[in-house]
Amino acid sequence: MNQIKPPTNGYEEGLEEGRRVADSYVPSKTARIEHWRAAFDDSPTILSIGRREEEVRDQLRSLTQGDINAHARVWHARKMAAFPSLEEFPELEGMDEYFPDRARGFAEGAGIDLGQHALELYWPEIFFHICWGGEVYADDA
Repeated sequence: MNQIKPPTNGYEEGLEEGRRVADSYVPSKTARIEHWRAAFDDSPTILSIGRREEEVRDQLRSLTQGDINAHARVWHARKMAAFPSLEEFPELEGMDEYFPDRARGFAEGAGIDLGQHALELYWPEIFFHICWGGEVYADDA
């Protein structure tokens, strides 16, 4: 059996990468709510499948950056909790801790919210989830 080992401690690796960009970090356009609104205005038909355009537009206008950051934190936690069974895939041992630790380390090192970092990773899934009527998750961070 092949054993996959993370090259380093996920948290430490993420922290180092986050510190490297901390002074110059700018959130990508795709992770900012104002650009989601503009994208919807540019292509409302495809982005409102199954909903009225006005409904989606109103929802996007009501959301804040903090709302989508909170949603992304929950989204990230759910993805990390869905890691494959280590009984079935023992070669992944350690990776179940590596990925969430790396994301947490990057966010701390860069001085940004974990939700902001998660948006950078998962923005397409989250954007379409919300536009197409999915629940907007809240957390208690």
